[in-house]
Amino acid sequence: MMNLQSQIVSKIKRLRHAKGLSQPQMAELLNMEKSVYARLETGKTY
Repeated sequence: MMNLQSQIVSKIKRLRHAKGLSQPQMAELLNMEKSVYARLETGKTY
């Protein structure tokens, strides 16, 4: 079973793909640095 953090990251990534957004575009919408968003999505940070 996936832990809650993994489930959240997975859902964010699915939603980003469903909207056709790139990681930099999503980071901009969330008002965060691109590198921070990339680490979030890859599970390197929460």
